[in-house]
Amino acid sequence: MRGDRDSNPRPSGHRHDTMSSGEQKSEMLRGYGHLFSLSLAHFKSAAIKCAVELGIPTAIKRCGGAATVSDLIKEIGLVPAKAPYLSRLLRFLAFFGLFEEDDEESASAESQTVYKLTPTSRLLVQEADNDSTCDLSHMLLLFTRPSTTVSTFFDLERWFRDPISTKTVFEAAHGTSTWSLTQSDASFNDAMNRASVADSRFTMEVVIKEAGGYFKGLKTLTDVGGGHGAATAAIVAAFPDMQCTVMDLQQVISSAPECGGTVKFVVGDMFESIPPADAVLLKLVLHSWDDASCIKILKRCKEAIPPTGGKVFIINTVLGHRGETSKQVTEAQLLFDLYMMRGHGFERDERQWKTIFLEAGFANYTVIPLQDPLAMIVLHPSPLVVETTVKVTGAGGAKEDSFLSTDEAEAAP
Repeated sequence: MRGDRDSNPRPSGHRHDTMSSGEQKSEMLRGYGHLFSLSLAHFKSAAIKCAVELGIPTAIKRCGGAATVSDLIKEIGLVPAKAPYLSRLLRFLAFFGLFEEDDEESASAESQTVYKLTPTSRLLVQEADNDSTCDLSHMLLLFTRPSTTVSTFFDLERWFRDPISTKTVFEAAHGTSTWSLTQSDASFNDAMNRASVADSRFTMEVVIKEAGGYFKGLKTLTDVGGGHGAATAAIVAAFPDMQCTVMDLQQVISSAPECGGTVKFVVGDMFESIPPADAVLLKLVLHSWDDASCIKILKRCKEAIPPTGGKVFIINTVLGHRGETSKQVTEAQLLFDLYMMRGHGFERDERQWKTIFLEAGFANYTVIPLQDPLAMIVLHPSPLVVETTVKVTGAGGAKEDSFLSTDEAEAAP
């Protein structure tokens, strides 16, 4: 036996014990680098937040889609002394795919790095009219908000070790629930509403394109937790004859803008009752709640829609629905799940969704993939008429599943 091996090796499954000391040291050095990367990962959020607040993506677009550090210093209005630091920020963000780097020769024959937009940073260009369906900057600013997002998870260890408290992570950090804080903190309420509008404009454009057929024939719709009505506005734009109601909390509805004659806003409690309609929309609502709360909400939805032809649309993550996914998509889903740990909610896989659907009285559903990491689930309360497998093609390709009633199968796009 070689002297650099453990003289009493364990079974072959213990890979570390069968490695040479050189191999072990090499692995530990890789782990050391990985540990640094993980420990400083919060700088990614801080850097991208800074880029959005400085308006770098917008400035690059104003420069014709490509800009040097000198261009950006002038366009943003920074003092020249900050150029080296801005260069380091851009280099860092380019490494993670927020910008594209190109080296170009200047008039003085010196090479300059030119920064261009990527598909990711194009989603952070802030338009002057504030109506762009592709501007997700407000959503990013909510997720990177120091006082209510980042700080919430600063003391998780204390929360885990508390054997008595029934407070959520958010309540332990801030002394109140998320929804109560939107009542007392106007800036947080505004940040939540702006993020919701930004995400709804982007997501609903995909929903209408990929799954618009499911909305055909509906005369009325209630958007539960619909915020300022951005999702409803997109639906009405595609289906002008549909009458829609947006229901949310008082602090949300009180600042909602006018959406036109076919949309009305009402203050309500989804645990008590939901305004009757042909369909109910729950966009990014149920992942905020535990199973018992979700079942109660879905039962109120079932009471609000017709027993035949009624529908409930759920837009949320469905973990593992696509089968094999990229590391980036899986990471986004897991991060979103950790984010929802601030309250009682969590992201669910299809089996977990099905459990609460059946408990709430919905035997039939189908899942339509949207943009990662989201999907749309369509529920309807009709008794099972015929077992029909429908191939639904979404942004991520075809997915065969679900039991649909005869009427639903005919209506599927």
